[in-house]
Amino acid sequence: MPTTSVNIYTRICGCIHKGLLSLVMLSSIPPIVFAGAATTIMISKVSSRGQATYSDAGSVVEQSFSNMKTVASFNGENRAVSLYDKHISKAYQATAKEGAVNGFGMGSVFLFFFGSYGLTIWYGGQLIINKGYSGGTIMNVLFAVMTGVSSLGNATPCVTAFAEGQAAAYRMFETIKRKPDIDAYDESGLTLEKMKGDVELRDVYFSYPARPEQLIFNGFSLRVDSGTTMAIVGESGSGKSTVISLVERFYDPQAGEVLIDGVNIRTLKLSWIREKIGLVSQEPLLFMTTIKENILYGKEGATLEEVRQAVELANAANFIDKLPDGLDTMVGQRGAQLSGGQKQRIAIARAILKNPKILLLDEATSALDVESERIVQEALNRIMVERTTLVVAHRLSTVRNADCISVVHEGKIVEQGPHDELIKDPDGAYSQLIRLQESRHEGQDHHHVSTRKSYSHSISMKRSLSRGSSGGSSKRHSFNLPFTPPGLTPDDEDADDGKGDGNRSAPKKAPVGRLVTLNKPEFPVLIMGSLSAAAHGVLFPMFGVLISSAIKAFYEPPHKLRKDTKFWALMCVVLGIGSIVSIPAEYFLFGVAGGKLVERIRSLSFRSIVRQEVSWFDDPGNSSGKIGARLSVDALNVRRLVGDTLALIVQCLSTLICGFVIAMVANWQLALIITVSLQIYGILLDRPISLYHYINLALYLEHPHVVLSTNISPLQFRPDITHVLNAIHRDSNRQNHRVEKPGVQQHVGGLPRIPPSSVLSRLLLLSCHISLQIPPC
Repeated sequence: MPTTSVNIYTRICGCIHKGLLSLVMLSSIPPIVFAGAATTIMISKVSSRGQATYSDAGSVVEQSFSNMKTVASFNGENRAVSLYDKHISKAYQATAKEGAVNGFGMGSVFLFFFGSYGLTIWYGGQLIINKGYSGGTIMNVLFAVMTGVSSLGNATPCVTAFAEGQAAAYRMFETIKRKPDIDAYDESGLTLEKMKGDVELRDVYFSYPARPEQLIFNGFSLRVDSGTTMAIVGESGSGKSTVISLVERFYDPQAGEVLIDGVNIRTLKLSWIREKIGLVSQEPLLFMTTIKENILYGKEGATLEEVRQAVELANAANFIDKLPDGLDTMVGQRGAQLSGGQKQRIAIARAILKNPKILLLDEATSALDVESERIVQEALNRIMVERTTLVVAHRLSTVRNADCISVVHEGKIVEQGPHDELIKDPDGAYSQLIRLQESRHEGQDHHHVSTRKSYSHSISMKRSLSRGSSGGSSKRHSFNLPFTPPGLTPDDEDADDGKGDGNRSAPKKAPVGRLVTLNKPEFPVLIMGSLSAAAHGVLFPMFGVLISSAIKAFYEPPHKLRKDTKFWALMCVVLGIGSIVSIPAEYFLFGVAGGKLVERIRSLSFRSIVRQEVSWFDDPGNSSGKIGARLSVDALNVRRLVGDTLALIVQCLSTLICGFVIAMVANWQLALIITVSLQIYGILLDRPISLYHYINLALYLEHPHVVLSTNISPLQFRPDITHVLNAIHRDSNRQNHRVEKPGVQQHVGGLPRIPPSSVLSRLLLLSCHISLQIPPC
C-alpha cells in the first residue's frame, strides 16, 4: 500500500507539470504490470506443484516416524529413505523452476523500467529542442515519475511471496469452504428425549468411496434390540466392521436405512448420537497426552472422581497406580509408552466415562495375549450390562455368551441365533468357523511344543537383545546423531515449558563451514550466481551516473544535447538488457544451489533420524509432528541463507563498492561525509532483532505440527470422539502469548524511522553547498 500510494501521488505531480512527457513515462506501466501478472501466475503454478511434493514428503515423514517400530522390524529404513528422497528431489526441481520464473519476471520488470527512462531522456531532449522546454521542467517530471516507478519497483520482490501465498491459500480456502456430507457439528438434527438403544440396518446397500465398484452390502439387514448383545462373526473381508462404521455414521449407505430407535440416523443430530455411542476397537489410538486427558476425551468436563470410577471399572486402576505419575503419566505418541492391554483398558475407561446407550466392540481383544484378553474381557463384561452391544469378533470363544450371533459371509447374514442353537447344526456356517479355528489352534499348539526346546535355548539371547533398546541393534546405535533445530535440543524444549520468557537461552548456530561443505558440489553454480548478482548490483550505481549525465546534457547547446540524450537513452536500454540477463541468471543459479542444499540437508537428516533407536522416538521432543516441523521449517531457513540472503549480500556488496568508487571519483570530500552519515542513518533505521522473537516464533511454527499430528491422525480412525476440535483449540491457544510481545516490539520499532529523514535532508543541503563552492570540472 505505501508503494502504491507513492506511485500514484508522484505521477499526479508529474502530470501537473507537463502531461505529455508524463504520459510517455507512463507508457512503461502496462508492460510492467503485464510482466508482474504473468510472473505471479507462473510462480503460483510452480509453487503449487512444489508445495504438493513437500506435502508428499511430509506424509512419508509422518508415516515412517509414527510407526517406527514397524519400520524397524521389517528393516524398512532404506525403503523409507528412498521414498523420501524421491519426493524432495521433485521439490528441488520445482524450486529451481520457481527461481528461473521469478528471475525472468524481475528482469523483465527492470528491462521495461530502464527502457522507460531511456525513452524519457530522449523525448525530453526533443522537447527542449523543439518545444522550448527548460531542463528544470524535464527534471521535475523525471524525478517525480522516477520516484513513483522506483516505489513500484520496490514492490516487485513481493510478487514471489504473493504468488506463493495465493497457491497455499487456494488449498486452504478450498478446505475451509468445503461442507462435509456428514457434519458432526451440524446443529440442525433431531435429538430423542428418551433413547432406548434399538439398532437396525434395513435393506442396506453400501460400498466404500475409495472402491465404489466393490459392493460390500447388497440388501443387508440386521436388528439389535435394546439391552441385548449381538455378535457379528465371519471371515476377514466379509463386512463385519462395516456394520460398526455405519452405526457410528462414519459413512452413509448408498441405499437403505440405519435406524436408532426406529429413527433414520441421517435425521438425528450427529454429535448427540455419537455421545450416546461408545466404541472400543482392536487397536486403540491414544492421544499424545496424559492418561487422564485421554480418558477425558470420552466426556468433556468430567470430574476426577468420575475418571477414577471409570478406571476401576476398566480394570486399569492396578497398573495406573503403579506408575510414578499415576493418571498424569504421558502415554507417548499413539500410546507408545503402554502395552497393548494397557492401551485397551484406557480406551475402555474412556468409553465407560461416556456412559453410552450403545456399545460397539470392534475386535477389542483380538490383538491381546491370553492374560491381557482375560482382564480386558472382564472389563467389557461389566460395561455390557443393560446396554445395546454390537460385538465384532474374530475369536469365537469371546462371543459364546452373546444373546444372538450373526454369521456374515460376502456382505450377507447367512446364519443367526444364540450359540447353543447354532452349534447344533454341524454343517452350518457357525460350526464350520469353529472347526476352522480349532484346527488352527491345534496346529499352533503342535508347532509350539516342537519349538519349545529351541525357544529355551535362545531365550537368553532375546533377553540380552531386549535390554539394549526397543528393537534397536548395534548398527542402530552407531547412527545415534542428534537432530534438533538451531539452538534447541530436546532437553531444552522440555525445560523450556516451565521457564519464563526471560530464561530462554540464545539459539546455537551451526558453523558456516559445515554449510559450505554441504554445498561444495554446487561451488561452480554459486560462483556463476555470485557473478550474476554482482552484475545486478552494479546496475543501479551505473544508472545513477547515467541519470546525472543525462541531466547535465539537458543544459547543453542543442547540437550537443541531441547527441548526448540519444547516447544516454541508448545506455538505459543497455542497462535494461543487462538486467534481463543478470537477474534471471542470479535467481536461477542461487535457486539451484539453495534447492540442492535443502535437498541434501533433508535427506541426511532423514537418514540420521530413521536410523535412531526406537526408544529415541519415545521422547516427546522427538515425536513425528515435531520432527516433521523441523525438517520443513529449518531446512527452508537454511535455503534462505544460501539462496535469497547470499544473493542479496553479494548484490549489496557490489552496489556498495561500485557506488563508493564512483562517489570518490566524483567528489571525495562529499563521499566521505556521506559515508559517515549513512552509518548514522543505518543505526537509526535498523533495530536489533530480539532473540525472544526468534525463539518464540520458531516454537509457534513448530507447535501446530505437533497438535495436528496428535489429534488429526487418530481422528481418521476415531471420529466418534467429538471433543477433538476443542482440544486443538485449547492447545493452540497456549501458544498465542508467544507472538504478542514481538508484535508490540514491531510496532514500537517503527519509531526509529523518523530521524533518518532529517539526516537525508541535511545531506542534500550539504551536497548543494559543496557543489556551489567547488567549480565544475
